[in-house]
Amino acid sequence: MLKIKNSVVQNGLGNLAIFKSPNVTVNQVQALDQLRSYTSSGEINQAADLIRQMKDFVDSQHPAAPYYKYEFGVNSEGEQYVSHVPAFPGAEKLRPLKGNVRLVIPEEYKHFKNMRELINYSYGMQQPLEMDVKSLKTWVGEDILEEFTEEENKKLRIKMIPNKFPPPSPMKIYLKDNSWSLDYIEIGVKQINGSKILMDNSQNVSCPFSISFEIDVERLSANFNILIRDESMNSVKQVLKFKELVEAGKPKKKPKLALKLLKDDTDVLVADNWKFNEKKNENTEEFIVYLRKLSQIEEDLNINFCLPERPLENWEVLNTELIYLSMKGEFHRQPFTTKFELYLDSDKDIERLFSVASVNSNCFNVNLELSRNENLEMFGADLMIKRQHVYLEGIQLDNLSKVRKKNELREKDESLRVIILPSRADSYISTKLEVVSN
Repeated sequence: MLKIKNSVVQNGLGNLAIFKSPNVTVNQVQALDQLRSYTSSGEINQAADLIRQMKDFVDSQHPAAPYYKYEFGVNSEGEQYVSHVPAFPGAEKLRPLKGNVRLVIPEEYKHFKNMRELINYSYGMQQPLEMDVKSLKTWVGEDILEEFTEEENKKLRIKMIPNKFPPPSPMKIYLKDNSWSLDYIEIGVKQINGSKILMDNSQNVSCPFSISFEIDVERLSANFNILIRDESMNSVKQVLKFKELVEAGKPKKKPKLALKLLKDDTDVLVADNWKFNEKKNENTEEFIVYLRKLSQIEEDLNINFCLPERPLENWEVLNTELIYLSMKGEFHRQPFTTKFELYLDSDKDIERLFSVASVNSNCFNVNLELSRNENLEMFGADLMIKRQHVYLEGIQLDNLSKVRKKNELREKDESLRVIILPSRADSYISTKLEVVSN
């Protein structure tokens, strides 16, 4: 669980013999000069071979050679260290490294019952432990590696660095007997504090959601938290997925929430009773229906909307409904209670309107096909309305004779403005658009 590494340069007799030897000093200088020569001339293979020879020489001087060797490195905090490691597999069994150490326990650690509890805390919090050493001795067989006793002008500190938590595991969060799921997330241990284990997906930066589980292994309970990350707050699909999960947690009889380990295809957590601590919102279900329509439009037109961080405006809701139905080949039908302006370009549509109005000018139905080629910006997406199909029920023209006169006087490339009025209480206008993405 822990790697104990001395933070002070080794002072064993074997080390002193190496570095005080005049011959070794000369060889080191020659080797460094040769290494500099190799690297400056681009002879990388020769430089690597020389480094290996130097490392082999240093390892051969280890007091417990050939069973142990030195390991030099830099830890995660940028500190250099020297440690003793087996020189080959199984060496630690043939010649085990032994030692004893007396430590000065700092005040902030004295509330722990024993060293095991302190080490478990260090691992669970991923927090290194630093302590002063009263005495230290390590050996292999008869060979002493290090020996230290605290004196007034001689201090030694040991830093115990906990092993890192295992890397995050690919998992899936889903609702049993329900279509809702997050098919791939990477969940890893974040912290262990007593009986509580905190797991999250903080390293899984590509996931649109921030997910965490706090599991209490003693009480057999768990807290589940899921938030939409800031960069996904404007995404229709991600907001929809989140709202669908919230909605699924409302009924008394709800689907089980499960966390599955993908590697083994096994559930590691199944929650029968779960809920969201979210403020009650009566419009959640209506908003979900709206988001599903937006999501379908995105898919049909191969676009991505950017949801605004403000209440939706009426025209946005109306346009969404109109485009959604139009993409399905359906008309959007609504009551017609006020005047409606039409701009007609097609002689065919104008003649059709006049023909129907002439038969019954007070109340008639008519089907018109209007060319639009009009740009529409909606939630950050650029759309074009190419054509508009309109079916008017129970209408009349405002001053038919005047409209006929205007038509006779209009230029060939000029649109004819026509005002339509409802002629009865149940007049309707049905609209269907031909929409493409720009």
